[in-house]
Amino acid sequence: MGKGRLSNRAINTMQNYYGMAIRQNTDNLYAMRKAVGAVLYHCSDIKKESIRHQFCPHGISSWCKWQRDKVTGKKEYRQKINLPLSIKNELVPIFKDLSSESLLSKCLHGLTQNANEALNNIIWKKCPKNIFMKKDTLTMAVSLAIIDFNEGKIGICHVAKELGLDCGRFMTSLIMEADESRVR
Repeated sequence: MGKGRLSNRAINTMQNYYGMAIRQNTDNLYAMRKAVGAVLYHCSDIKKESIRHQFCPHGISSWCKWQRDKVTGKKEYRQKINLPLSIKNELVPIFKDLSSESLLSKCLHGLTQNANEALNNIIWKKCPKNIFMKKDTLTMAVSLAIIDFNEGKIGICHVAKELGLDCGRFMTSLIMEADESRVR
């Protein structure tokens, strides 16, 4: 906390800009990498505004208000985050990793890459958070979600087969259709 430190506010702001850099540049890896790199400069305490915002996206749709003001002639930009250059220099390797082609190429569709979020979503669909469940029910929901996450819905038929049960022709075709739809 305090002046000259990496505050929660600065971290949140950079996270928001990072997300916008990805979402505003889907299907363009070069522009996405450039926009991610711009975030660090945009938030740094560089006195000359033209240098500070040189990498920010240009135009009226830019997340950088300084660049938007250049186009519109308005004065909406107010400098909010001023990371000292010493902190900026410490963050350079992190932003290098965050702008790597291997990472950003997975984000070209503009969606999340967090596998834990996807698994949690499957769990809570099977066992909602707002309804009290006994431990056995929760354990079953988590087990089913893991099968669903790892193998798709067809995994339930594999488990049934191990238990000596037959899923049947119609259930199998419906499950395969659901899995194909999810992949699409």
